[in-house]
Amino acid sequence: MDYHDVLLVHLVACGLAPPHVISILNDTDLYSEDFIRREIEISIAQMERREAENDVDAPLSPFLRKFGSGPVIFNTINHP
Repeated sequence: MDYHDVLLVHLVACGLAPPHVISILNDTDLYSEDFIRREIEISIAQMERREAENDVDAPLSPFLRKFGSGPVIFNTINHP
């Protein structure tokens, strides 16, 4: 499955015109800072759990804990 933005898919499925979808997604107030921080924390916690369950030799979660909330470090949606 390709990576995608769930909100984008939802807006298109609701029948919004592309210019309206773009304006919604480009709104700098779309997600609060608290929401973004919580989502980052949840994502890293899930990764830590999967790494522990699968006995990962080179876990990425420590790197994400240290650098994951700063400038963009990956160029793919929902990755890693």
